[in-house]
Amino acid sequence: ADADRLVAFAEESGVPTTRTGAPGGTELERYAARHGLKDAMMSVLSTEGRVQGLLLVSERLGDVGTFGGSDLSLLETFARHVATSLDRGRLETDLRRILELQEELRHAAMHDPLTELPNRTLFLDRTENGLNLAGRNGQWPAVLYIDLDGFKPVNDTYGHQAGDLLLKVFAQRLHEAVRTADTAARLGGDEFAVLLHGPIDAEGVEQVLARIRLQLDLPIELGAGRSAKVGASLGVSFGGPDTDIDTLIRRADLAMYTAKRNGRGTTVYYDPSLETAPEDTQPILAPGR
Repeated sequence: ADADRLVAFAEESGVPTTRTGAPGGTELERYAARHGLKDAMMSVLSTEGRVQGLLLVSERLGDVGTFGGSDLSLLETFARHVATSLDRGRLETDLRRILELQEELRHAAMHDPLTELPNRTLFLDRTENGLNLAGRNGQWPAVLYIDLDGFKPVNDTYGHQAGDLLLKVFAQRLHEAVRTADTAARLGGDEFAVLLHGPIDAEGVEQVLARIRLQLDLPIELGAGRSAKVGASLGVSFGGPDTDIDTLIRRADLAMYTAKRNGRGTTVYYDPSLETAPEDTQPILAPGR
């Protein structure tokens, strides 16, 4: 019945492919609310005006807005292939292409389109899995939160294209600075995060931080003979038996904002005293900072 309503609404509105928050997405938003979905997009399967079904892609973990216009175009292409295959009775022979498109959709839903790093949704998913695994083997992970210092002046002075290039270059350098098993992600804007799989202690974190700082010391070429350097304020929190994912993330975020308040280019390790410390209290700084 739900699918029939979606198809009927698509036919009436003349919008066969849409997503929540987009024109023609009203009925889809109602469907998402009924089923506890954070975000969804749909495309009616039809050939020559004959409806054969409905293709629905949804996300329960992410924020509204997980799917963008490029994802919608990809879904529309995917739906067209499926509808054509169904109509011609050769779905099996087209399965490889369909699976490829399905993988592209999955990748797009889990990665930042600008930097190609994992996005917030995938980062949270991997962090939760890391905590669940640590609950069984005792090898607790750590989380780094990173806020770039000096990004806004670059973006304002040289324009969004230069700002985007800076973010892409930093993202690549961050990815190269962390260990192979770790996850570097872009959370949005100029905020990034790293999941450091356990077992890891302060010494291990410092080794990763040292590599990140080396990358931050390098200028980033912006084209037309221009270059820029940015710093970063970093917050660190360690997992443990008392930490669920919300607690771990909140602590890293609190440590990062404490670093931001207390001077650019600093790193703050989470400590319970940060929960009640006034803004002018001296933070717990990383060794040598």
